[in-house]
Amino acid sequence: MLSQIQLPNAFAYGSPISGSRVAVTEGLLKNLDDGEVEAVIGHELGHLKHRDVQVMMVVSFLPALFYYIGYSLMLSGVFGGGGRKNEGGNSALFGIAFMAFSWILTLFTLYLSRLREYYADRHSAQIVENGAQKLSTGLITIVEESKLQMGKSKKRKKPVAQLIRHSLFLTLNAQPLIQQNYMQTTLQTKKICCEIHLRSSLLQATKL
Repeated sequence: MLSQIQLPNAFAYGSPISGSRVAVTEGLLKNLDDGEVEAVIGHELGHLKHRDVQVMMVVSFLPALFYYIGYSLMLSGVFGGGGRKNEGGNSALFGIAFMAFSWILTLFTLYLSRLREYYADRHSAQIVENGAQKLSTGLITIVEESKLQMGKSKKRKKPVAQLIRHSLFLTLNAQPLIQQNYMQTTLQTKKICCEIHLRSSLLQATKL
């Protein structure tokens, strides 16, 4: 499948129901030569051949499953021991053990993911002529081009950030002026009210 994204990338995806596919972006086809594209696609085909999508989907689910089981056991042991302290304490200990085991499974998942990447690299080197060299240069190009794309996106956001900072600067500097004008207006209003009160008092005195 061809994705209309300028960022160079390729990845394998799919499910047991819909099947497995390889997606390639337009940025990959534009920035890599034919040999490098062939090596990158060979890498992704290695993932499909080794069923990495299905394997990593199942393995990645296990740490979350054990964590929530342990979390539930710990809560039930702390708050719902049923009046028996020993059972509540045992449930909490089992919960902590399950949660610790979930962290170990997370580390194992990261290790397995890196191992499957090595197997996919080897598959690309085996099926593509001079695949190791083409794949390494292709990956370097992908990393460098991705950095350039990210840099351009940050430059586009920079004027917006400058505009926000400028508006905040104006707001903070304008606030003392607003307060000063408010004080002056308040003093003038009080002065006028005093004059009106004096005039009304003088008029009443002359009538008397």
